[in-house]
Amino acid sequence: GNKDLSSTLNPKSMYVGDRVKLKGSSRMGEIMYIGPAQFANGDTVVGIKLDEKRSSSDCDGKYKNERYFRCTAGYGIYQTKDEIEVMPPEQADEDIRSLNISPAPDSESFELDAELAKLVGLAEVKDSLRHARNFIEVQKRRMAVVNDNSARALHFAFLHG
Repeated sequence: GNKDLSSTLNPKSMYVGDRVKLKGSSRMGEIMYIGPAQFANGDTVVGIKLDEKRSSSDCDGKYKNERYFRCTAGYGIYQTKDEIEVMPPEQADEDIRSLNISPAPDSESFELDAELAKLVGLAEVKDSLRHARNFIEVQKRRMAVVNDNSARALHFAFLHG
């Protein structure tokens, strides 16, 4: 059919990874999911990981037993496209500049297990980090022993876990 052009050419296209602001609030976050959801009768919803925890909800990306993304409990929210606005990149950069980004640790003195011990929870994340670290150690040893440069590329470690 001949659809109304303005609805087809959505002027404000949104993508996963975009920084957004919830209209009528100062809340900001990052788009984690855009697409249909059963709980919205198949309509498009936008799943957002908020910068700050909501006290009124423990949503972690799951809503009414449907999961479209995963984040820390209390930081997840689903909105319709008209309930949010995409932040222009300049403004998103400002936000990021105002964050305290700690310098990278010194690789000689860095102790993964000690650092992980400081973090509360996140068991799955810690396991996958340790898994990746062990995988790299094994690959390094393998290459040292047989000078085997055909050792599998690192991204396989993450794909195949």
